[in-house]
Parts: sequence; structure tokens; C-alpha cells
Amino acid sequence: MHASDPGQDKPEVQREHKYEFHMTMEVTQIQLNAQAVDGAVRKQAEDNLKQFQAVFMICVVSAVDSCQW
Repeated sequence: MHASDPGQDKPEVQREHKYEFHMTMEVTQIQLNAQAVDGAVRKQAEDNLKQFQAVFMICVVSAVDSCQW
């Protein structure tokens, strides 16, 4: 496949997709753990979800701050 083909992602795009996939899988596992019967597993997962939520909000605020209105 030639590098200019639409189906051929650039290396930096491939890395970004790999990162997004990894994060999605990690969050999915944490969400499943948040439903665990074991209270310790559930508590740890809930704490992890709170951390992801905080990081997500920082990213959103940063993106909004960089907008030119």
C-alpha cells in the first residue's frame, strides 16, 4: 500500500489510535470492576474513575481555554 493511500495512517495517527484504544480498554475494565461484588475491588475502581474524571475535566478546560472566540 502506498503511503498516500487513504487507508494508510501516518505513524503519529497510528500511535494516537493505539493510545485511545488502550485508554478505552482501561476505562472499560475499571467500569466493570466498579460493579464488582468485592467491596475492595469496587472501591479501588470507583477511586480510579474519579481520577479519570478529574483528568478529563482538566483536558476539557484546557481545550476550551485554547479556543479563540
